[in-house]
Amino acid sequence: MKRWVLSLLAMAALSSSWVGATTISPRCASHREVIHVNENAMSLARRAGVDQAHFFAWLDKAPAATRKAMQRMRPGDIFELCLRTGHSGPAVTSIRIRRDRAGRKLAETEASKTLAHPSFAAVIGSVATSARPVASAAHRPVATELAVPGSGLQLTQLRPGRSLGHVLESRLGHHPLVMAVLDFARHQWHLPRQLPKGSHCTVAVLANKTVGHDRRRLAYVELDYHGHRRRVYPFVDPHGRDFIVASHGRSFRVLNPLLPVSRARISSGWGWRIQPVLGGNEFHHGIDYAAAPGTPIRATMSGVVDVSNWHGNYGRMVEIRHADGFATRYGHLHAFASRARVGRRVRRGQVIGYVGTSGLSTGPHLYYEVWEHGRRINPLKHPHLIVAQRMSRSERRQFSAFVAKVASREMLARSGPAPVTPAS
Repeated sequence: MKRWVLSLLAMAALSSSWVGATTISPRCASHREVIHVNENAMSLARRAGVDQAHFFAWLDKAPAATRKAMQRMRPGDIFELCLRTGHSGPAVTSIRIRRDRAGRKLAETEASKTLAHPSFAAVIGSVATSARPVASAAHRPVATELAVPGSGLQLTQLRPGRSLGHVLESRLGHHPLVMAVLDFARHQWHLPRQLPKGSHCTVAVLANKTVGHDRRRLAYVELDYHGHRRRVYPFVDPHGRDFIVASHGRSFRVLNPLLPVSRARISSGWGWRIQPVLGGNEFHHGIDYAAAPGTPIRATMSGVVDVSNWHGNYGRMVEIRHADGFATRYGHLHAFASRARVGRRVRRGQVIGYVGTSGLSTGPHLYYEVWEHGRRINPLKHPHLIVAQRMSRSERRQFSAFVAKVASREMLARSGPAPVTPAS
């Protein structure tokens, strides 16, 4: 009996020692680095052996508090990683940034000794180190570019006096959705052609480099003016429809009309002119596109045919009703296309008629008008026709995922090395 009790006690002691060993064994290995100038979270993680793809996968799911701490880290701080070894190498479990005032002061002192060129700036976190070069007005860059290889995001920061339209076109070309964002900034934010004093503007571009291609996509435009910070995001839904979404959540649909006649010249624009038939001054409320008789005329936007008949001075005219109170008119036609019947829906780009000279006309051309809520507007001044339109619940979810992706890339770009170069 005594021997049996002793054996039970020995087994209990062994089991307790085994449990204690498992509970005190570390769940991850700690890796500690001192942050130096021109280092970022990704470079520090890669120094610890973490694969770049694994780091991005962790970054997309990282807690908001950790992301905020990474945005505020500076040279001299302590960067701590908790790593777990997997089949494909070390994986990040958590990241902690500890602020070190003495380390920051030493890093700033070292950075100030290396400032020899006016365009140099040591940037880590969301702002540069406090040691900054003093540049003359003639050599001060009018814009800066922040980029980290692998982040997929390029940030161009414009200073007052720069043209947002010039930067957008130079970076992304004359893309309709990009130009619609510019129209939004002009008409919703009342932004002048050149940035006013006291304003700051950031253009964020997502770069997707593939073999032999360099595809760029506008991520957002941000304006900081009079103490208000506003953003606008371009968004393309699964059906290929273009939207512009403001930072407060209001969404706008971009109708983006086509040219009604291909390879035609504008013979008379919007504004005052001498009436070519009757004489005297008149205000021309549309655009004349001169083209050869019989040239196909296409619907500039999708809609429903409201008028397809002779209509006074318009001659043979087609009127199409579009979304949100918009309508387009096509006058002086030679003939109607078969699909241009009242009540029939036509798609953007479909032929609705042919160029002629019917009605009050001196030669073959198309007279094109755009109506908004019962009044005519200049088609050349509002080429993209942005209209308020709510997105569906599924579109909202997809847009939120896009914003989250941009935010994770933005955090990495702002926390990485950022050479300062003048924007072209």
